[in-house]
Parts: sequence; C-alpha cells; structure tokens
Amino acid sequence: MKRKSEFALNVLLAISLGFNIFFASGFFSAKADLRQAKTLPGRVEFIANTLRLSDEQREAFRRLRDELFKVGREIKTENREVIESFWQEILKDQPDSAKIEDALSHAAAARHEFAAAATQKMKEFLAMLDQGQREACAQLIRKYVFSYARWD
Repeated sequence: MKRKSEFALNVLLAISLGFNIFFASGFFSAKADLRQAKTLPGRVEFIANTLRLSDEQREAFRRLRDELFKVGREIKTENREVIESFWQEILKDQPDSAKIEDALSHAAAARHEFAAAATQKMKEFLAMLDQGQREACAQLIRKYVFSYARWD
C-alpha cells in the first residue's frame, strides 16, 4: 500500500511540476510580449506577427506607419500656431468666440485631412492582404486604435 501511495504522490508532484513550468514559461513569454509592445517597432512587429504578414507585406506596413507619422507630424507642425492662438484666446478674460471657432474649424479641417490621408494609405495596404488578414487587421485597429471601451 505504501508503494502505491508513494507512486501516486510522485505522479502528482510530477504533474504539479509540469504545471508550474508551464505557467512560469507563459508568464515570462507574456512579460516579453508586454515589453515588446511598449516600443513602436515592437508594436509593429506584434501586429505583423499577428497578421502573419509576408516580408513584402511587413515592409508595406512599415511604410504605412512611417508615412502616417510623417503626415501627422507635418499637420501638427502646420497647426502649431493655430493651437497656440486658440489657447491664448480661450484664456483671456473675455475670449473672442469667433477666433475660437476659427481655430476649432482649422483644427477640425486638419483632422479631416489626416483621416483622409490615413484612409487612402490604409486602403492601399489592405489591398495587399487576403480576406482573413484584412479582417484581422480591422479587428486590431478597432481594438487598439478606435477602442470606445477606453471611454467607458
């Protein structure tokens, strides 16, 4: 009887050890993924791996990211004065509503310009993907870029 209980205990210990190794490796793997996601190149790599992009598609995705950042920086630089004038005006004792509206209209037009450019670039990139990749890409964008859950 003692041999059977020792054998059962050894089996349970081996199973427990296996689970511990499994969970520890999962923990370290998840930690590495989180570290990778903190950097822009890491996020690009995460998305590329998730979508299973080919080398050509990866390069197109990197170009898309670079072009969108470039357009975004250009628009931000062009609007720096408008944004500054908005803040100067709104902080006055009696702000001029017309000037504030003008600044807001200018900012809205700039956002629209960026959205139009981003949409065009995204259409070009999505055209390179198969249907499954497009759907997965849309899922990632919905989840990480346009997540309305962040506002709940």
